[in-house]
Amino acid sequence: MGGNLIYNNTGDAGVQCGGYVKGNPLPFVCPKDFRTETCAGYSCNYTANQPQCVPSNDGEFSTLTDCQQVCKAAAYAKCNTQTKQCEPCQQGQPGCNQTPDECNASCNIQHQKCNATTSTCENCDPSSDPSCTQSAGDCSRTCSSSTYGLCDPISGKCHPCDPSSGQPGCVAQCGATCSVSKNFVCNNATLQCEIGAGNMTLQQCANICHNQTQQLYGCVWNSSTPQCVENAGRLSKEECETNCQPATYAKCNQETGQCQECDPTTDPSCIYTSDYCNASCHQSFDEGVWRGIEISQAYKYGEWDFTFYDEQTVGFWLHDSRDLKYMAAVERPSRDSPLNADGASIFFTITQAPVAANLPLPGVTLNSVLSGIFKVQPDETSFTQFMYLALSLPKSSQITTFNDGMQAFEWVLTGCAKGAATSVCNFEPGRVPN
Repeated sequence: MGGNLIYNNTGDAGVQCGGYVKGNPLPFVCPKDFRTETCAGYSCNYTANQPQCVPSNDGEFSTLTDCQQVCKAAAYAKCNTQTKQCEPCQQGQPGCNQTPDECNASCNIQHQKCNATTSTCENCDPSSDPSCTQSAGDCSRTCSSSTYGLCDPISGKCHPCDPSSGQPGCVAQCGATCSVSKNFVCNNATLQCEIGAGNMTLQQCANICHNQTQQLYGCVWNSSTPQCVENAGRLSKEECETNCQPATYAKCNQETGQCQECDPTTDPSCIYTSDYCNASCHQSFDEGVWRGIEISQAYKYGEWDFTFYDEQTVGFWLHDSRDLKYMAAVERPSRDSPLNADGASIFFTITQAPVAANLPLPGVTLNSVLSGIFKVQPDETSFTQFMYLALSLPKSSQITTFNDGMQAFEWVLTGCAKGAATSVCNFEPGRVPN
């Protein structure tokens, strides 16, 4: 009993019974107890209220006596905190949750727990206090360095707190995150500072909120000039006058890189606020490579390359006809000159032109003057920018709108934005040789 037969030559037989000849050595080994009558033994039933020995074919004990010596209820003890001695107890009684060995190991030592508010250790009884888990030595080593605190948003300092109290805001490492709150806002109805979705310290809020009168204002926009009107909103007079201002509009002068105020009621190209213009306006193109397509009505199929070597020289060609190169001197008006409706003025005086049939720019020869406009705008990625360029036919009047450019020469070009790294934008392979 107690396992399968292990044969000397073949190993585990997978069975508990086997034949033998009396007087001859057994051809197998029995793991525990060899019997010739029955394999039944005894097992301890620990599921009963009191453990009992019961017959079992797989019993680990050979006899009832062997089983009863082991199959006993576990002994429990609890500490008498007055005598510092362990006393027997019945499992299920209050505080009866340790074996005698566990009880003897801890009963005669002083237990303490940390008062996080005072950072001192206090005596406690583990039999009645579930939070009493530390010895006096362990408590003294950790309690004095407790980091639990409750942040005061007014002073920005932490006040000690007890984490076991469940008080909201009582957190460890309080000093690492506590600071003077800048979330105060003035409740204009009560003239009291409240912490919430504000953007002021308490002192800043008090300077505004406590000195206000009960008069509240609102911004009325039903006139050309917005006005602060009493009892038309929930703003203080100071807040209203600060924000109740007419919007200003401006458009970009790409010659200077500066915004010029404009009137959207009289200027169709005045469509952006001053804030938007200031954020996006920059000076006209610097030297660099631009690539794009011609979009005028008599366009030539293919990609064009333009290279502005400086503010006064440009080279350009149709990419698939690179032997037909144009060079031009670039001239722009005084930077104090007014803007055209669509963009800034520009003039190309041709200093080199190919001589061949089917030229990309019909009629453009040496000394031809092409006058027109251009505009540079950033794209949404901040890596590239767009140039819109319209030029007149030779011996024709200046192009002043991109709509007119469709009857002559007009391109949409792309170049790298100022400051863009070459790893994200590099048009240098399209550079036209000077």
